[in-house]
This record gives sequence, C-alpha cells and structure tokens, in this order.
Amino acid sequence: MGEKNALVTGACGFSAPWVIRLLINEGWNVTATDLSTASPKGIKEFEGKLEFIPADLTKSKTLKPIFKDIDLVFHTAAMFSYSAPLEILRKVNVGGTKNLLDLCLKTNVKKMIMWSSVALYGEANPRFYNIPITEDQPFNPKTGGRYDQSKREQEIAAQQYWRENSFPITFIRPAPIYGPGSYYGIYTLFKYIKYEMLPTAPRNLHKASVPLVHALDVARAALHLKDSKKYNGEAYNVVDDNTLDMIDTLKYIATLTDSKFKVMMPIYPLRVLLPFLKLLGRWSSFEAQHLRKKINGKPPIPKLETDTIIYMFGNFWFSNQKLKDTGFSFVYADRRKGLLETINWYEENSWERPIAVKGAKQ
Repeated sequence: MGEKNALVTGACGFSAPWVIRLLINEGWNVTATDLSTASPKGIKEFEGKLEFIPADLTKSKTLKPIFKDIDLVFHTAAMFSYSAPLEILRKVNVGGTKNLLDLCLKTNVKKMIMWSSVALYGEANPRFYNIPITEDQPFNPKTGGRYDQSKREQEIAAQQYWRENSFPITFIRPAPIYGPGSYYGIYTLFKYIKYEMLPTAPRNLHKASVPLVHALDVARAALHLKDSKKYNGEAYNVVDDNTLDMIDTLKYIATLTDSKFKVMMPIYPLRVLLPFLKLLGRWSSFEAQHLRKKINGKPPIPKLETDTIIYMFGNFWFSNQKLKDTGFSFVYADRRKGLLETINWYEENSWERPIAVKGAKQ
C-alpha cells in the first residue's frame, strides 16, 4: 500500500501519540483529531508535523472536515472509563465508531485499524475458555464491567459493518496498556504498589495472571497490520509474553519503587474476597461522585475502581501467537524491561496525574 495519508482518532489520548510518532517517522501525512476541549499536551512534540482538526465522534457533521484524502484510519478513540454510565460508553465507543465507519465508506478510505480490547472476552474463566485465550474462541457471555461490555459491542458492530459492506478493518485487542505518560488503567495498580496501598497479597495469586502490553508495541502492531489485505476482518490479541504471573509482577514493581510488599498465606479463597472488594469499589465510586470536590465540573476518578480489582482475580492469559505468526516481534515481550523504563519515567517525572482539563478524552 503506497498511500501516505493517515487519520488518527483520539489524538490527545495515551495510545495515539505513539502511533503518530511512528507514522511521521515513516513519512506519512498525518491528520489528528480529538475533542476540541481535549488537552493537546501529548501531541505538542508534533507541532508543525501534522494537521489537528477537532471533532466529536458522536456528531457526524463534525467528522466530515477530517476526511480529506485519507487513505488509512487508525481508530484509537474511545471513552476509557471504568466508572462512566453504560449509555455514555455506548454513545462514544459504539455509536461514534459507526459514525466514523459511515464516513470511511463514503470517502473511499482504504482501511481502518481499530483499537478493540481484550476486555471484550469478559470473565476469563478457565471453565469457559481454553487458556491461553485465543482469538477464535467464542466470548464468555459474562462480561466484566460496563467498559468491557461497550468494547465488546463496539467490535461486534464493526465486524458486522465489515461483513455487510466489505469495508476493510483489522481489529487489534490490546491488553491493559502501560508506558511513560499513562495515568489511568493499569497505572492505578502501579500506584497502589508505589504508595503501599497494596502492601500485601495472598500467595494463591500466583495462579492469576495480569495481562500487559507496552504502548510502543501496540502502535507497532497497528502499523505492522496496515498493509496486507489478508489481515482484513481479522482480530489480533496484542499482549506481551506474560513472563511474570500476578504475584511476581507485583513484587517486581515493588522492587522498582522501593516499596514494601509481602506475600502472605491465603486466609480465604479469592472468590470470597472478590465480592467484598467489588462492594468497596462501588463505595469508592459513590464517594467520588457525591462526596468529593468536582474538577472542571466533573466528578474525580474514584480511588478504587471495581474493574481494576477484577483483573487481579482471574487467569487473564491471552495468546499472542496469531500476531507473531504474521512476522511481528515485540520490543517489550518481557515486561520486566518495559516496567523498568516506565517506573523510572514516573520517578523522574511525576507519579501524580496532571490536573484534568475540561472535556472527556476520547
């Protein structure tokens, strides 16, 4: 594919700048888009090297100006929130994606790479899935949280669009993404360890697995899959080699942050603890919504989100073999390398989230 005009949605989020950087380095003309109220801090380094056009995925008329001679679309945009109402998540993640696809079809875009998520697999129950989980297995009907459900509905809708319109889409399903600059999602777990909010864990978490992938590898995978027609309609798990189980991952982060962390003999089975932690997560959400000071008119993010905790109580082990079979190789296949660089970045920059700006990130 010789075209060199790319559109990147969700430009001011965490994933998009990694994609933009690679595209610019490869000589692509990049159009970037996000909400007009989103902070442009993450793409400041590309000033003068791309065209930024604000748009709202949920409002089709705002999307038309961004589709000028676009050949490829890298659709990273989504509402990534474990606390947002399902109707809002659906409006952006499902409805917004449909709006984008309609414009792609009308303007002769040649292909889209869509950011899905391993969250769409739902509960990683070994009684339902063969472990590690491969892309060809049917989804567990039991989804995790609201965000997980919206991502499943997003990909199902886009897959249907692919079948009905023969519009080329390749789906990437990243694990929780980490790397320098991230202040949400799996970062919360790192922060719990850093500030000793999670100073201990039961030994039977050795049976659990926390999926991770570095942001650079997600961007590299997206560009790797952009060319060949044989990838169209296919979905690929993008996850590292799972070199450490849950306990070993937590211990490694504790070592890097010089934090106290102990492994204790389990007093109760994990399935007994989970309902209690879910209840604690619901309280934290209520407290953030009703008892804490709003930021720019919006409630702050809860200190403990239920969906983050759920990731500590399952065998979330996903196969990356299908992606590797395409010839792709990971820079951060061993998470110890990526975690070392990322934790060092937080130590040198800041562990605290920057002050929120008006508007929700796409």
